[in-house]
Amino acid sequence: MKRCLLWLLMLTAGCASDLPRWQSDAFDYLYFYQTNTLTGDKNTAAMNFRKALNSVNSSGKIEALNHVILYKCAIDQAAFLACPEIGALHHEYLTEPQYHYKQFLDARTEGINIGLLPEHYRDFYRALHEGEDLTPSLQDIEPPLARLIAASIALKHYPNDFEILSIADRTASGQGWRVPLRYILGQLKKYYRQSGDTQAVKKMDMRLDMLDAQR
Repeated sequence: MKRCLLWLLMLTAGCASDLPRWQSDAFDYLYFYQTNTLTGDKNTAAMNFRKALNSVNSSGKIEALNHVILYKCAIDQAAFLACPEIGALHHEYLTEPQYHYKQFLDARTEGINIGLLPEHYRDFYRALHEGEDLTPSLQDIEPPLARLIAASIALKHYPNDFEILSIADRTASGQGWRVPLRYILGQLKKYYRQSGDTQAVKKMDMRLDMLDAQR
């Protein structure tokens, strides 16, 4: 089930139940990378990404390698982290969905074929492209990871938007994803400080202290 979800969150409409071993292993290691990255276990995350790369390298499929890199960068985007591996993409071998997904992760508002994005992003991207209120379409994205990825992209355009930050906060805190949550709470703290809400600033400090106490 988690393998299908990983694939659905990105680029395809479904997945097979009888996957070859290299692909099955790659899915598992990417799932572990996702969990490790979002919860703050950097060393284990790096190890699992290397294992995912080793799995796809055994297939010799360049498109599969591109997929693994894009998936890592999507997770890093959700965690508000840089993804240096984006430079390792083989652009000439990107499939059309992969190309448009990369443009989506880059927060482009032009030149993306909405029909080639995963379905759960389409209404959100349409609203982003048209300059509409993003809140309804963000709230309608059901998978938490996909919602957080979309929220992080929205925040590239509207970094101080309280509603977007609030959706990201509820999503990350609901899943216990303390890496993105630390960033989001920091942004909310700035928002409250600028608005003069000292009680809310104090609450953000308390929540940040809770995150640090788990380390």
